[in-house]
Amino acid sequence: IAVFYLVYSSLLSRDTMYGRNRVFILFAVLSSLIFPFITIETGKPLNFLFFGKTLSEVLITGSSNGNMSEVGEIVASGWPKMLFIFYATGLLLFTARLILNLLELMILIRKRDKSGSNIIRFQGLNTAGFSAIGYVFINSRLSEGDAGEILKHEEYHLSRYHFFDILFM
Repeated sequence: IAVFYLVYSSLLSRDTMYGRNRVFILFAVLSSLIFPFITIETGKPLNFLFFGKTLSEVLITGSSNGNMSEVGEIVASGWPKMLFIFYATGLLLFTARLILNLLELMILIRKRDKSGSNIIRFQGLNTAGFSAIGYVFINSRLSEGDAGEILKHEEYHLSRYHFFDILFM
């Protein structure tokens, strides 16, 4: 992921060919998911030079005198478990946020006027406009000129299905 990020930030971040950027980012994400499952076998083992000093073994054991706190016991015995709990908590929080955002979009869509248009005007959100699920959402506080520019921009996003890229990410 870091290599893909370095390539993107050094070569593509200022590129205005957004289609190329999109393909690269989607390729980077898919590759990052697939590459860990690829094993490269070599016919001859590689010899790496070792620079350093070998130290004698040290065996550290815990005492059962009861001085260790519960948190210390969890850290000492199960840091992989703590890491998993931290990861799972973040995953659950971001999933819950995604679901709430999608529900908010559905509420905005249901409240719209039934004119058959895919343009929905809203109030109260701290954004000028966005596009999602085949609709363009525009803040009703904008002037007609600003709304027209945002509409043109967001219709371009709709035609390129960028919302699904965001959901995929």
